[in-house]
Amino acid sequence: MILNFLKTSFRYLYRNKMFTALNILGLSIGISACWVIFCVVDYEFSFDNTIPRKEHIYRVISGFVYDGRESLNGGVPKPLPELISTQIAGVTKVVRVYAEQMDKVGITGGKGFNEPENLVRTDKGYFTMVPYKWLAGSPETVFSGEDEVVLTESRANKYFPGISADKLIGKTISYNDTIKKAISGVVRDLELPTAFIGKEFFSIKKRVYEEAEWTSTNGDDKVYIELADQANPEKVLKDINRNSKERSDAYNRKTNDFFTGNIKQWHELRSLRDIHFSPEIGEAGHKMSKTVVYGLMIIGFFLLLLAAINYVNLSTAQIPQRTKEFGVRKTLGGARNHLIGQIFTETFLIAIFSLLLSFAFSRMIFIALKDIIPDEVPQYINYKIEAAFFLVMAVFLPLIAGAYPAALVSKVDPLAIIRKRVSFPLTGRLNLRKSLIVFQFLVAQVFIIATLIVASQMRFVMRKELGFNRNAVVLVDIPWNIRQKEEYKNKQFSLLNEIRNVPGVVKVSLGDPPMQSGYSSSQFSYNGPKGKITTGQLYRKEVDSSYIGLYGIKLIAGRNLRQSDIAGELVINETAVKHFGFKSPEDALGKMMENGDGKLTIVGVIKDFHSQTFYNRIDPTALFMNKAELGTFNIKLNSDASESWQQTIELIRKKWNEFYPADYFAYKFYDQNIEEMYKHEKNVSLLINLSTLISIVISCLGLFGLASLTAFQRTREIGIRKVLGATVSGIIKMLSVDFIKLILVSITIGLPISWYAMNKWLEGFAYRIHIHWWMLISGGTAVIVIALLTISFQAFRAASARPVESLKVE
Repeated sequence: MILNFLKTSFRYLYRNKMFTALNILGLSIGISACWVIFCVVDYEFSFDNTIPRKEHIYRVISGFVYDGRESLNGGVPKPLPELISTQIAGVTKVVRVYAEQMDKVGITGGKGFNEPENLVRTDKGYFTMVPYKWLAGSPETVFSGEDEVVLTESRANKYFPGISADKLIGKTISYNDTIKKAISGVVRDLELPTAFIGKEFFSIKKRVYEEAEWTSTNGDDKVYIELADQANPEKVLKDINRNSKERSDAYNRKTNDFFTGNIKQWHELRSLRDIHFSPEIGEAGHKMSKTVVYGLMIIGFFLLLLAAINYVNLSTAQIPQRTKEFGVRKTLGGARNHLIGQIFTETFLIAIFSLLLSFAFSRMIFIALKDIIPDEVPQYINYKIEAAFFLVMAVFLPLIAGAYPAALVSKVDPLAIIRKRVSFPLTGRLNLRKSLIVFQFLVAQVFIIATLIVASQMRFVMRKELGFNRNAVVLVDIPWNIRQKEEYKNKQFSLLNEIRNVPGVVKVSLGDPPMQSGYSSSQFSYNGPKGKITTGQLYRKEVDSSYIGLYGIKLIAGRNLRQSDIAGELVINETAVKHFGFKSPEDALGKMMENGDGKLTIVGVIKDFHSQTFYNRIDPTALFMNKAELGTFNIKLNSDASESWQQTIELIRKKWNEFYPADYFAYKFYDQNIEEMYKHEKNVSLLINLSTLISIVISCLGLFGLASLTAFQRTREIGIRKVLGATVSGIIKMLSVDFIKLILVSITIGLPISWYAMNKWLEGFAYRIHIHWWMLISGGTAVIVIALLTISFQAFRAASARPVESLKVE
């Protein structure tokens, strides 16, 4: 029976090559897009799934409110872990994971390394919480002393190539030339994906923390806690916040610290499952928004659904041509179940061929989205999940896609076939096939409009006047660890003078770039008339006296900063003038602003400029002069001689090598820096563009096949009309009008959906474009044009055929 189904199905698919190819192509594109998205989603949801008792492990993070703005920090005050372990009931384990940084690693008799990455300070509890496999040493004996280090297998192979793990125990590694650590253990690297990316582990030194450290938080100081099975996380968190607040408030009262006491601070518990989905916590490492993941899932579902709809449309459109075959088989005793079985067998074979072709398409999509998809995703293999996906595609997809065509076939009446009264017209009531066409082009239209609006917003973001001149500016950072060393102290000022004399350099300044993703802020107060105190956050830019001129920032009142070793003056922006209640920029001049470090005099007011992305409004900002904090060279090149920029940069590199190690020279054009701040938006744009292309291709494949079948079904009618004098354009219009009506319905439904969805997306930007009517109409027009081009080819062929050939058709 099964062999008969397969033989019959193969013969039919081979006879109808065009529609078989269209079906396979449409399904394979949809499956491959869905598969790529499935791989990404599976990867993101698999983070740290191998951690034992992960449902009981939480990370403690900190929240703050500065001047009405809420932010989260991934760290906690250093004394908090000890408090939790001794004072909070229900906590069975407290694990500290502090980031460590070293300049150099020295290997006895081997090669040295600069700035090793992923160094961690922790305690024994870390190795009982995270399931490392020990290749040498053991978690029970590790960190018996402070001068020990544990290496992962990959780091051990890098430092000691060709030496087995058990022979590394006791070997010494030197850090920063003076710090000696003996290897006490080697562990196998954790399987990806994981947020625990440490490669070298040191013990945390025991010490008594000062009271002041209750008011200080470092994002690199991560703390994990494990709760008892019956512990209530909400109660544990309440106890943590109460105890932490008591100690920070006590310190503030003791020191009468107005500024620190005016900051609201609290702690939160994030489960191990949710930490990966917390991009709002400002810290390094790969994070993902659950909203983005769910959005990907929706896109994948719709693309696969479009492919299935495409198959249903093409399959049902072929049924009128097969009615004679089905009618004859029924008349000769063919069982209804046999006809249904053949339809499902054909669908199954097409699904299998589509799955095979989707492997090639998937590889192409991975390449197209290489800037969006994490590098580890193509290598990450979850065999059980992959098998489940392909089982669903191979079994359930044919069942779903073949159900409606099989139902239609089962209703074929042999007597009606003989009387030639069977028809499956496109006109008439809004049947399922029409609804599916409407849905296909509705989705395509939404994607097209989204593409237009996202592209318009990105052009607006990249071209809008920022309040400073960013053209032909090169940034060169002095690494903080180099700047802090005594032998390099203040060398940036000598190098600054050398760079000024490099041919091709117009201006050079030391200071924080005007617009950047990170920021530094301080709480300031102004004691105004009648003793009225106004407080607020001032976003800080540490700059020198050349900064305003280099970036062309407009000074609207007062003067520029004077060169000084310490911050005694500040230049504020227009928003700060308004925030602190000054009557005008001139009124602000000479006024004293106070923060925790002392008083500063306002000497100038500058025009507002954008210091963060367009998601944020322009905040009160101040320029400070503090020589100790100046670590970024802002170099303005000759914009009229771009062909010599590379030569100028090489000359700057040579000057750098006279003052700093050559390995640390790295430059970036400021334009590129700003573009990277909108990397997420560029990725969204690329994803939408690709989804739009896929949805259009799938929709057009289906429409092309339907137009071909419609033209075939109406061949005799076309011949008669031509004999009676119908023109080619008239016949094309006749064949196209029913499809265009359906597409107009999809446009009517899709316009409000597109407007609502894109308006919600734009609400996230403080500075945004407005959705104009032409953007929505353009999307609808594009759908009509695409549909007409798809239909017109087949319609023209049918209309151009000789009438005598048309009238020969039975």
